Amino acid sequence: MRNRNISFIIILLLELGFIFFLAIKKSNHYLPGYLGLVASILLLISTGWMTLFPKSQIIDPTGPHQILVEDITLTDNARLETYKDDGTKRSVEVKFWYPKDYSEESTCPLVVFSHGSFGTVDNNETLMKELASRGYISASIGHTYQAFTAKINGEKIGMSSTFRKEIMGVKPEKNKEEAVELFNKWMNLTVNDALFVIDTIKNNNDSFYKLIDKSKICMMGHSIGGSTALGVGRIREDISCVIALESPFMYDVKEVKDGKFVFNETLYPTKMLNVYSDSSYSKLSKWNQYRQNYKYLNLNDENYSNVYLKGLGHMHLCDFQLLSPFLSWILSGCDSSNSAKVNLDKINKTILDYFTQISFINKMENENKTSVLVEQN
Repeated sequence: MRNRNISFIIILLLELGFIFFLAIKKSNHYLPGYLGLVASILLLISTGWMTLFPKSQIIDPTGPHQILVEDITLTDNARLETYKDDGTKRSVEVKFWYPKDYSEESTCPLVVFSHGSFGTVDNNETLMKELASRGYISASIGHTYQAFTAKINGEKIGMSSTFRKEIMGVKPEKNKEEAVELFNKWMNLTVNDALFVIDTIKNNNDSFYKLIDKSKICMMGHSIGGSTALGVGRIREDISCVIALESPFMYDVKEVKDGKFVFNETLYPTKMLNVYSDSSYSKLSKWNQYRQNYKYLNLNDENYSNVYLKGLGHMHLCDFQLLSPFLSWILSGCDSSNSAKVNLDKINKTILDYFTQISFINKMENENKTSVLVEQN
């Protein structure tokens, strides 16, 4: 992928150079010359679009079960929306993927997912579909006003400009006091979103909710969503395990003392898997906001697992690479030599292997079914 991206950059630079040449050369200042300039600009736009957003792959789930999908809005009447001051109650989008062929006698483990900043409920759709095809019920939360877009009662709501400025401006290494304040603000919102969603699911026995094994709940997330997952696992006793895809322990940060973050030193109360990529693994001992991660990386305890997926960057831990491999490279700070399918298959296998390792698995086995995605309104 790296050679492909570099080739595109070279092509774009050559096209820009040609446009500059046409624009400044006086002999081109007549109709054919202007037409050539316009054509070159259109070619640059076309090439740029193909570079940023090439035709994305479709990765089908490999499990034996057909999948149904539901996208709903849940409103928490106990909380006010903090990104508005009009008394609106807090609402979130929740998208479910679940096996079509399950019966009430065969319940499914529940996986609740929290996306990263600028993400959506579909941020890790490939993983959610794969889990559902293998007998899990996946629920992805769209954190309204922190998500790039969230669909609330049929209306698309974009990201808050306040949150966008916060997430792009926070500098944990330079201004730790401000970082702690923002960590607390973000975690208060997203952790409470997740607590509300889990409670709603557990208290509902209609439709596909009755298929859920409420004694088996995994909280999972990517980036800041993984920080949310780690926060939920810290305070809920009914969480079987937590999986964080390259996420600092934001919820555990309590204060700043002597220029360093002070973390909750109480051992994490449930099974936990931290997944890292090239974007962070070599820096865990250096980045102060990841000091808690470094602690659990080196703690010899079977309850805490760590996986380093070499050859992937931060944005390769989600489906964004299907949309834009080029931007995934730029935003990750490193490229992957693998295709998006190879990377996402690796993530799927890592999660499924971990579930097998800790016995967080479904009881129903039916290898005769084929995996077909079935949309349900």
